[in-house]
Amino acid sequence: MPIAVTTRFVKATDAPSQIIDLLSSWPLQGVVLQGQVAGDHFGPLTQELLLRRQTIPVVALESPCAAPTRAELCGDRDESLEAQKAAEMTLERAAELSAPYVVLRLGEARLCAPDWEIARNRFLRDDLDEELIERLIERREKIVTPLFDNVRRALDRLLRSAESFGTKLLVRTRRRYTELPTVVELRTLLQDYVGAPLSPLLDLPAAHLLDVMGFSRIEAMVKALGAEPVAYVGDAAGPVGALPPGRGVIDLAALAPQLKATTRIFDPWPGLAHHEIAQALDRMTTDVA
Repeated sequence: MPIAVTTRFVKATDAPSQIIDLLSSWPLQGVVLQGQVAGDHFGPLTQELLLRRQTIPVVALESPCAAPTRAELCGDRDESLEAQKAAEMTLERAAELSAPYVVLRLGEARLCAPDWEIARNRFLRDDLDEELIERLIERREKIVTPLFDNVRRALDRLLRSAESFGTKLLVRTRRRYTELPTVVELRTLLQDYVGAPLSPLLDLPAAHLLDVMGFSRIEAMVKALGAEPVAYVGDAAGPVGALPPGRGVIDLAALAPQLKATTRIFDPWPGLAHHEIAQALDRMTTDVA
């Protein structure tokens, strides 16, 4: 099964040649380009990757890539349009690199930001009870419903572009409960676009935080989305995600039978050293098989 790594490990001071040397030395079959690989980095790095596309293919680009913006698809009309344009540029880049996927985040319901701080602080004090969780979920649902109008407006255009490029859009699952979408919201979107180049992308380490906080069960998310062909895989411990398998508390062995992804992506926590990333990639084929 192909194992890929995101460019989250890249530092601003890293030269493209250094990045290529690292990728070439790691046990992987692909790379996912993230938005921080921009400016002077992007052109030289992608040229090197094109020369090595047989050994280090670009599996996906995360939007926005090479078009930095903080705009989100679920923002107001102007912000959603800005995020859409950045995603369209990412689709163009993906086509140039023969990358089959572009990863989308729908964004966060910003009116829920104060609630997130409440939930986070109560969780850290071990005082986040079920009654409060239910109230927070109910309030979130009322806030996010109208946000999907702008999401759908953006997806209408993005899916037409994706189809013309022969690229599939992957909607990444959320990390905070205030983000979009839930599994139910994602299923609704997929039903709206049956036959379109759109699929869910399970982020297993991110699902752990929702699980330990009590907002959704990781087992239910893996059961619902684990059969998809691509997934972000790794371990986690509380808010620290994307750790090497065995370094966190996720029971990967128990989840493995339902995790059918044939392409598994490791999005390394920034605190990991290069040798720890190499070890994680090596264990991805054994601990999460």
